[in-house]
Amino acid sequence: MLHKIHNNIDYLEDFGIKTKDEIYLFENGIVKVSDRFQLSPVVRINALWMERDATVKCEIASTLKEKRVGLSKHSKLGEQAGMFFPYPGGASVSFHQGGVTFPLDVIFLKNSFIVQMERDTDMTSDDSWVCADCDSVIEVNGGFCEDHDIVLGDIVVYSAVSEADLYETTLEASVNSSDSETTSSFMTAISDLI
Repeated sequence: MLHKIHNNIDYLEDFGIKTKDEIYLFENGIVKVSDRFQLSPVVRINALWMERDATVKCEIASTLKEKRVGLSKHSKLGEQAGMFFPYPGGASVSFHQGGVTFPLDVIFLKNSFIVQMERDTDMTSDDSWVCADCDSVIEVNGGFCEDHDIVLGDIVVYSAVSEADLYETTLEASVNSSDSETTSSFMTAISDLI
C-alpha cells in the first residue's frame, strides 16, 4: 500500500511503499520508518502533465494482487481517470491487455519522464509490453495520449491524496461553513480531492 508523509519538512508531500521498517519514497529513496513523520495511506494519485493540458485522477494498484487485476474489473474509465502502478526505485515490468475490455494507452515513466508508451492497445491481443527500467506506469483510456498530444519525454508530476488529506479537508469544510452549508461544502471539498 502507498503511504504519504505528513508533517515533516524534509519529506514534505513525498509518498511511497511502506515495508515493516522502511518506506521506499518516490522522491527521496529509502527512508527508515520513524516517529519523525506521520504516514497516511494514499487513496488516489493525481497525475499532471507539465507541458500539456492533461490531468488524470488515478486509482492505485500497489500490491501484487492489485497489479495483476489492474483495470480488468472495469467496464470503462472516465475521461480523466486511470490507474497508477508504482515501482519505487525502479523495475523491469511487463504489461498486457489481460481481461481489460477496452483499449488502453499504457504510459511507462522513470523519474517523472515518459520513457515508453503503448497507444490504443488491441483488446484481442496477447502481446505484452516490457519496459526495462521504470518507476511507475499509468494506464488510461485508449486515445488519451493522442487527444492530449502526449509524447515521449513529457514530464508528469504526481500529487498523492491521502486519508489524512481527506480528514483535514473535511475538518476545514465543517469549520468554515454554517450548519446549513456543511453538507454541501463537505461534498464539494471531498469531490475536489477524489
